[in-house]
Amino acid sequence: METQTNTEISIAEVNLKNPNKVTVGFKCHPEIKLALSKEATQLNITLSEYVESLVLDQRNINNALNIKVQQYLNTIDELKHRIMFYENNLLVDLYIAHKDQVINYLNSESKTMELKILEITDVYTVLINSFKINKP
Repeated sequence: METQTNTEISIAEVNLKNPNKVTVGFKCHPEIKLALSKEATQLNITLSEYVESLVLDQRNINNALNIKVQQYLNTIDELKHRIMFYENNLLVDLYIAHKDQVINYLNSESKTMELKILEITDVYTVLINSFKINKP
């Protein structure tokens, strides 16, 4: 559950606490003001209402993006944890000890395979294939 800081107040909370609005001014190029004014006119609303809606929309987009970014960061952490499980010290030591060697092993179909150890995943392949599953 996300907590809100003092600056992260929902618009609904603001409207409930104080329905009055204040004027906010900012400087922009005349072309931008004319474009915004034209867009507001096409929507049959005032420039002030249009700019307010743009600010609120951007705020909603930012909140949604922050949630998505946090989800991605959580996924990255989970994947790093999984990689650490597979690339443990034993696997690294086996890789170093057998690098550039050719290893024979039986695959899941009991065929003899030959694999030159060039990457850590090659060691993993040999180890995985060292276990046999009795299929019915």
